[in-house]
Amino acid sequence: MKYALLLEEDELKCLIKECVREVFKELNIMVSHPENNNNIFTRKQAASYLQVTPQTLSRYVREGKLSPAIINSKYRFFEHDLIKFLNKRTDEV
Repeated sequence: MKYALLLEEDELKCLIKECVREVFKELNIMVSHPENNNNIFTRKQAASYLQVTPQTLSRYVREGKLSPAIINSKYRFFEHDLIKFLNKRTDEV
């Protein structure tokens, strides 16, 4: 039996993006956020990237596990540092 799936183009794009994100997450593949072309993240963006709360991210900084840059008195995180942190955590498990 064949089924027809009726989706609008935008709905299909969102569905495909979500599926790709899930597969990449399962394979532990990191991708850049398209809305962040310079690969510098705020605290909230970095926490989202690492899939932790901003409070957990702050704890990682206090514990010396992550070293942010301080720009205009605010923490900023470079993507390559976040990737290194994730790879290091993966190696420890």
